Amino acid sequence: VDVRLRRVSADWPELLLDLSLCRISFEQVRARLWEQSNAAQFSTQTSLQRLASLVEDMRVIMEDALSRVNESGSALLAAAGDLQRNRDTVFEVVPRSSKGCRQAAEE
Repeated sequence: VDVRLRRVSADWPELLLDLSLCRISFEQVRARLWEQSNAAQFSTQTSLQRLASLVEDMRVIMEDALSRVNESGSALLAAAGDLQRNRDTVFEVVPRSSKGCRQAAEE
């Protein structure tokens, strides 16, 4: 089953009735609908161009943010490595007794 729903303006039933009763000319309706469809296409095209511009701007922003996250992540890993090396150095200097470990941890 193929079901399609389309939204139409409230004046469509009246317009179709007027056309069927020959109250208005088909050419008048066709010309008006042609103008409206061209205006809608132009509006859509303008919106798509604006959207493409926004997408490009967002891509640049996301690349910059990702770059900063990667840089800060690398800095964090380097700092964690430095802390680990410092900890290892402190515990190498301090005697391996439990008292020495406690004192090194407190410092």
